[in-house]
Order: sequence, then C-alpha cells, then structure tokens
Amino acid sequence: MLSTQDPHLQQKKPFLLWRPFVAFWHWMFPPTLADLDRQSNTARVVAGSLIIAFSIGLVVFVVMNAGNWHGLYQNHRSESLVERSKAMEAEKKYVDALNLANQAFQLSPENPNAIRSLARFATMMKRNEARFLWDKLRDSGEMTLDDQILEIRAMSNLREDKSAAESIQQLLANNAPTRELVEVADQVMSNTGQKMQLIEVLKTYVEAHPDDLRTQLVLSVRQIQFGDASDKTMAIERLWKLAESQEETGLKAIEFLDNLKLTSNSDIERLITLLEKHPLAEEEHRVAALRRLANLYPERKSQIIDDAMKSRANTKREDLVPLARWITIESQKEHSYAEKLLDFLREDQVIDYIPLLENYLNALTVLNRHDALERLIKDPRTRLTQAQKSFYLMHLAYIKGVREEALNEKMVDALLAAQNERRADLVMKIAGYAEVRGHPLAAEQAFRAATTYNHLERDAYDGLLRLTYQNGNSKGFMDASGETARRWPDNQFFLERVTYASLLSGIEMEGAIKQAQKLIDARPDDSQRKLIMALALARQMDPKSATRYLERINLSDLSLGQGAVLCGIMKAAGIDTQARSIANQIPEKSTMLPEEQRFLQLARN
Repeated sequence: MLSTQDPHLQQKKPFLLWRPFVAFWHWMFPPTLADLDRQSNTARVVAGSLIIAFSIGLVVFVVMNAGNWHGLYQNHRSESLVERSKAMEAEKKYVDALNLANQAFQLSPENPNAIRSLARFATMMKRNEARFLWDKLRDSGEMTLDDQILEIRAMSNLREDKSAAESIQQLLANNAPTRELVEVADQVMSNTGQKMQLIEVLKTYVEAHPDDLRTQLVLSVRQIQFGDASDKTMAIERLWKLAESQEETGLKAIEFLDNLKLTSNSDIERLITLLEKHPLAEEEHRVAALRRLANLYPERKSQIIDDAMKSRANTKREDLVPLARWITIESQKEHSYAEKLLDFLREDQVIDYIPLLENYLNALTVLNRHDALERLIKDPRTRLTQAQKSFYLMHLAYIKGVREEALNEKMVDALLAAQNERRADLVMKIAGYAEVRGHPLAAEQAFRAATTYNHLERDAYDGLLRLTYQNGNSKGFMDASGETARRWPDNQFFLERVTYASLLSGIEMEGAIKQAQKLIDARPDDSQRKLIMALALARQMDPKSATRYLERINLSDLSLGQGAVLCGIMKAAGIDTQARSIANQIPEKSTMLPEEQRFLQLARN
C-alpha cells in the first residue's frame, strides 16, 4: 500500500502536455528520497545507461571539435598579432613588426591576414618566400587587387620578368589604373623593356589624375629615358612646372633637372635659383647650386669655392660633407683644390667622423701625401672599421706601386675583412676596384663573394659572368651561367650565356641545341645568336649547315674567344683560307676559355 501511495498529493500538477515528459524524467531521476526508495531497478539501469551514453558522447564531441576550437583560438591570437604588427609598422619599428608578422603566421598558417602580412614583408625584403606566400593567399580565396599588385612587385623583385609582365598586362586590362598599379607597372615594364607601352600607361593615368604630381614626375623621367624627341621636350616642360611646387615632388623634379645637361644659360640660372630657394632644400642642394654656378662661370670657380668655405667656417661638421665631396671631385682635375680642402678641414675635426674623413683621405691621396695617409688610416682614434682600414691600405698599396703579388694580398685581406663584417657594399666596391685596375682574379673572387647578398646578387652575377669569362675560367663561367639561368629564366642574356657554355663544354647538349634554335628564331639577325646556332650545328657534326648562320655576322659583336670559335667552325666546314685569315688577327696571348682556344688552334693548323 505504501509503495503505491502518491507522496505528492498536495503538489500542483504540471501542464497537461508536459506531464508524460516530467513523469519519464522523474521515473529515471527521482526528485525526492521517497521517490528514490520507490524507483525500480529497470529505471536505475536506464538512467545509468543514459548518463554513461551522454558522458561518452560529450567526450567524443569534445575530441572531434578540439582541433577546430584550438584553431579558432590560434586564429584569434594570430589576428591580434597582425594588428600589433601593423601598429609597429606605423611607428616605423620594422624589425618588431616583422617578428610579430612571423609569429602570427606560425600560430595560424592558414589565416589570410597573417599570410598577407608576412607576404608584404617578404616582398619588401625581396625574399624568395614571397612567391610561396602569395600563392598560399591565392589558394585561400582572399586575394584582393592590392594583393595582386604586391605579388607582381614580388615577381619583379625576384626577376621573374616574364610572369610579372603577363600579370601586369592582365591587371591593366581588367582594372582602372590606380597609383599603386601604375607604380608596379613602371617597375615591371622598365625591367622588361616595354618602354613605349609604359609611357602610354603613365600618360593615360596622368590625363585621368591631373593632380597626381608624383606620377607626373615619373612620366617625365620615363619620357626622357625612353621617349623620342617630342616626348623629351614635353617632359622637360612638365619638369619645370613641377619644380615650382613647394612640396617634395617639386624638390625631386629639381634634383632630376640638375642631373640633365642643360645648355641654356637662362635655364641654368633658373635651376640655381630653385636649388637655393626651395623650402625643402638642404645643404646638398645648395652645394649643387654652387657647382652649377662654378660651371657657368669657370673663371670664378676658385673664388666660389673660397666664398663657400668662408661662409661655412662655423658650420657643424655634419653639414660640411656635401661641400667636401664636391671639392674632392674638383681636386681630381685641379690639385690646388685638395690643398684648399686640407686647409679648410682640421684633422681633429674629421678624425672620428667617417663621412668627412673619407674626403680628407682622398685629398691626401691626390697630393701624394702617403705618410700622412697611412698614419691617419692606422690612427686608433678614427672610427674606421677593420674592413674600411683594409680597403684604404689596399688603395695605399696601389698608389705606392707595390708589387702585384703584394697588392693582391692586400685585396684579399680587404675582401675577407669586408665579408667578416657583412659589408656587402664594400665587397662590391672591392670587386669594381680590382676590375678597373686590372686585377681580374681578385675581382672574380670579390664578385663571387658578393653573390651571397640577396640585394646585390643580380649585379654580382653580372660581374662574375664577365670576370670568369675574361679569366678563361671555364668551370667558373659554366657554373655562373647555369646559376643565372636558373635564377632568372626569363633573362635573354643569361639564356644566351648558359646555352653557349653548354655547347662549348658538351654538357646537356640536347637541351642546349633546342634552346639555340629558340634564340635564333626570336632574333635571327643577332650576331651572338648566329654564332650559338652555328656552334649547335657543328656539335651535331654538320659544319656545312652551320656556315649559313655565319653569313653577314658582325665580328665586332663577338669577343676574341667567340671569334676563335667562328674560325674553328669555318675550318671544319672547309673554308680554310678565310678561317686562317681571321684567326691570325687574334693576338697570340689573348685570354679566352680553353674550349675556345682549341677552336683557334684548329683554325690555325
């Protein structure tokens, strides 16, 4: 009787439709101890099973979604880091901004904003990773027009000229030109030789945006560089108008005009006034005005320099650098100006300030004061680094006329010091110094060292190709030509070099022969390419067919070594007399690749 009696007689009943659900719930989970005492074993089993099933389901749900929740959390942290990176960049704390962008990408590699942020930095720094990052952003479906513009800039920075040119043409065809798009088009089309197309793009934009003075300046510069006579006339007129602007664009227009060869005295006087009076003009521009004035009135040059030094007697040394640099240049023509500079600058004034010290040392060099020069270089009070000291000691050895072996040792010491200090600019300076002064082996070594610096690699490889060829270094030339073709596959000059090297050495002949045909098809009148195609046919044991490519070839377009190859092909084709005649015009001790030397010996035998 007690087990069937309702213990809740006084409790208000729930809504009629809810009663079955409430009863089922109370059946499994009794609300009171009295109900718990009356609960059947079946109800307890059902309730326990439901609790276990719910717990297992909850665990499974959490496990299955933990990755998504972690990804959302990481993405949130990544977005926060991206915003902090933007803030740091706005404050010009670029290293901190880059580190934050890198952290954001590592936290969430699929976050489009993190990819975009890091890709921007990789593009600005001209890193190879930029292409991977932009491809990754495109795959995410979040690519914007600004992103596409930056991607094209990355292609151009990495010398992917063909891809960059195709992409910029597509963007220009499908979008109204913006300043950013036009700036990238300027970079790409300048590199790919699309000069007239570039001028038309700039003209179209300037006509639509007459208030954009910066792009007007770019148009003027490109018209002078690439345009015809009418383009140049229009550009100079526009530059004079831009020069009247009181903003930075006006000053840049003045600077560009100062680099032009002006013939009219009135134009020169007008430029002098602009250089002196522009509100943003600095000491560099005022000295440029003095230089123009001295060239306009050469009989007054000495007095102009004297007055300039006198008016700057109490000027802080940081502002004396432009004047010192100009006087140093003038002293190369007239040594008395070097005396004036040494009288004007005190030794204690320059000894611990490198920009002035360099001009002071140059003046001592001009006057052949070698002892004073060496004393200053070795003076511990100077702030010259070991690399800079080594460079000046190398230069001192050169002007003293020491033995070639000793000078080469100084060059190697200077190069090693520059490499140790990671002074890319000094490495390239040593390379150029050695090349100009007739030390090609040291120059080759320096150019090879410079190829390790990303921002200099193109110029460094140009020099390395040139010097390995001049030195007759077959392996070095072939390695350098192969590497340049790999890095810049769209560059026609590098393709010519690697094809020529392959045909000379007999390495990868099949690909080289196909490439030779492509090169000659693109430019059938090019003397270099005619020789390459003739060499390809000669390598296929068909010298007779090769001779038709040697017709109307311009020998002045070929190096002595290439001339030797031409003679060898002619000899193999049975044109003995003409081959021997050309071969005899090549000096006996001419430097060329050993492979080219063998062609020369064949022609002379």
